[in-house]
Amino acid sequence: MATSLQMSPQVEQILGEIRDNFRFLANGFQRLDKIKDSNRQSKQLEELKDKMVECKRLIKEFDREIKDEEGKNPPEVNKQLNDEKQSMVSAENLSILDAHVLEGVQYLQPQSIMNVAIFFFSHLCK
Repeated sequence: MATSLQMSPQVEQILGEIRDNFRFLANGFQRLDKIKDSNRQSKQLEELKDKMVECKRLIKEFDREIKDEEGKNPPEVNKQLNDEKQSMVSAENLSILDAHVLEGVQYLQPQSIMNVAIFFFSHLCK
């Protein structure tokens, strides 16, 4: 995992912020499952969407930083950083899928999709 790699303080800070946002999303999807009031569900879903937008921005910033540092790192470090970025993009895509499904069918709880998202986010945040 990229946390065992030597990274610049800027890249470490961005990665930490991304992981914090993914933890927020995982917890938010769990809370959303327990909310029965549709107005509160909508508000929670909007908060989750805002975090997803922030994640996307941070992932792009992470990508720019690792590309700027690419020449300073050995190839295996660059590969691991790019793999880390790809796993973050996959997690982001999964959260977008969850949000769209939940937005379309708020009165139903798509438990299986949410469980997959929770598992994926919790694994990513370790």
